[in-house]
Amino acid sequence: MTRWWSSYQSLKRAHFLKRAIKGLIASEEVDCEVLLPQEWKLLEQIELALEPMAHFQQTLEREKYVTSSLVPIAVFQIRQTYCEMIESADTDDDVCKLVKILLADFDTRYELDAIIVMLDNHLN
Repeated sequence: MTRWWSSYQSLKRAHFLKRAIKGLIASEEVDCEVLLPQEWKLLEQIELALEPMAHFQQTLEREKYVTSSLVPIAVFQIRQTYCEMIESADTDDDVCKLVKILLADFDTRYELDAIIVMLDNHLN
């Protein structure tokens, strides 16, 4: 597992437990620092940024024999999600910076021209 995977799983779990965490804090059953609403929103947006990678990792791991036909689709959809997040006015500035870093790293790993050739070969 990679660090981004661990981060995604932690954020997903925190999101799932959000109401319970808030309830425990409100009832003073736990003594901890309280996240502000904008901090919860930031965590939820980071989770959304990591979600496409997690989805396709799980999809490709489930296949008995990974086919190359899934790879171009995964690359296209992950890249499209990142671009949409960057362009969205609803994306927090800090999350936008993170997504730009993820996209730049993604683009160096998966060259768009190579993906286009793979898609073209697959469709023809």
